[in-house]
Amino acid sequence: MKKTTTLVGSFGALFIALGIAFKMFHWPGAGVIITIGASVLAIYSLLLMNDKIQNADSGLAKAFVVFFGLMGIFLPIGFLFKMMHWPGAGAIIVCFFVAWLCLLAVCLSKVMSEKELNQRQTYMNYFIWLLAGILMLSYPVIYGFFN
Repeated sequence: MKKTTTLVGSFGALFIALGIAFKMFHWPGAGVIITIGASVLAIYSLLLMNDKIQNADSGLAKAFVVFFGLMGIFLPIGFLFKMMHWPGAGAIIVCFFVAWLCLLAVCLSKVMSEKELNQRQTYMNYFIWLLAGILMLSYPVIYGFFN
């Protein structure tokens, strides 16, 4: 199952990269390739979430996996809608940010409650990357708001 999941994720990433290249050069077929890539990445996220949730030991770890899986679904679908200029892209991206913020809260609560130092540092690194990622992704909105 892990090889299948890795193969599906690799194909999704390859199709997204290829579709972006086609879109940049205005070659025909870019929309189809991006649609396939985003759909495959969403399926990859479901497969990965299924694989990881079976190994989760606590309820908080399962919540972490579920929110991470939701982010993995909303991100490529929101990207697809935004790239194709389809209606509803903003709503999907907002759902992505809400899932991201919930994951950030779960990660912060894990940092505060974890007793083992190595695990605490691991969740702190996740927290820092998630916070940095949301700030980078929301920079254009923040910049446009103040100018």
